[in-house]
Amino acid sequence: MIGLTEAMRATYDELTAAANGGANNPLRFGYSSIELEMTTAMSDSGERQGGLKV
Repeated sequence: MIGLTEAMRATYDELTAAANGGANNPLRFGYSSIELEMTTAMSDSGERQGGLKV
């Protein structure tokens, strides 16, 4: 599991790398906003921890 902050940072880094990866490409796609949907699940395992499984 990874923490929510780490997951969001990794997502941001991947999106930035993808946008910058085509900087010198003559064919570019623009975007005005990005919507991200995440799903969480809970279980009763007796342990207390938080995070995401990627």
